[in-house]
Parts: sequence; C-alpha cells; structure tokens
Amino acid sequence: MDSRKAVHIYHRNLAMVVGLILLMFLLIPAMVKSPYILNIFVKEINEEFKAEYGVDMNGHSAESYTVVWLFKAAIEAAGSTDGAAVKDALANLEINGEFPGGRKIVLPYDKIKFENYDLAGEAHYRDNTSASVAIAQIQDGQWKTVWPFDFSDTKIAYPAPLQ
Repeated sequence: MDSRKAVHIYHRNLAMVVGLILLMFLLIPAMVKSPYILNIFVKEINEEFKAEYGVDMNGHSAESYTVVWLFKAAIEAAGSTDGAAVKDALANLEINGEFPGGRKIVLPYDKIKFENYDLAGEAHYRDNTSASVAIAQIQDGQWKTVWPFDFSDTKIAYPAPLQ
C-alpha cells in the first residue's frame, strides 16, 4: 500500500471516530434537550426512557434502542432467528422514518439502508449511507444543536465565547 492510500485510510477512519464521539457525547444529549429536535424525533421515547431509568437518552442508549428495533425488523422479515437469514434480511432492509409496527428512528436521520459504494477509489460495504451527524454547542450552560440548520432553531455562536 502506498503512503497516500494509507494516509487517506487513516484520515477516513479518524473522521469516523470523531463523528461517533460527536454523536455519542454531543448530538444525542443535545437532541433530547432541544425543544425543536425533541418534538420532531424523540420526545415520547425519551420521556419513557427517563421514566424507566431516571436520565435522558444519550448516544449509547439511542443507538442501542435503534439496533434493537433494527434486529426486530430483520428477524420479522427473515421469519427466523437463523443467523444467515437475519443477515440477508438486514442486507435488504430499508427503514423509512419509523420501524415496521414500531417507533420512529431516534437518531439524526430518517432512513436506514445498508449499501455498498465507492468513495475516493475505496470500496465501502454495507454502510448506512443515510446516517448523518449533527453539531452541538454549549450556550448559556446548555447543550444546543446548531447544525444541521434544518433541525435547529439555535444559531452557532462564533467565535464561541470563553467563560
């Protein structure tokens, strides 16, 4: 492997890790505390979660919740719990907005579909190409979702005030 390809792979993986960190620790907590996002995506689900566990959902709980519903849909589509059948069902599953007979997707996107694609000459397999991230910022001591703009009523404070 040449050094340019290795650097590209390193940067791609680093970006993925940073994105996951933002999702886990910034985005989901900001979503459940933002009245605008909360009303759109997760208000009822977060209220049920908080009643059961005493805390708001965070990135880990939101992703875990999504995966449970995803496997439920795949097992039902497969008509079996056989590993190969569930794997095939996952490969062909497309969730739009909400799970069949279930709840809305609580992550910051409204579609789950695993696809293969090429990016910068690198093949990627079975990625959820509809997945996205958001950016949150602490303003007035509260996490506020500031991007994407379509899902936020809070403006980015730039430069961020030092306190």
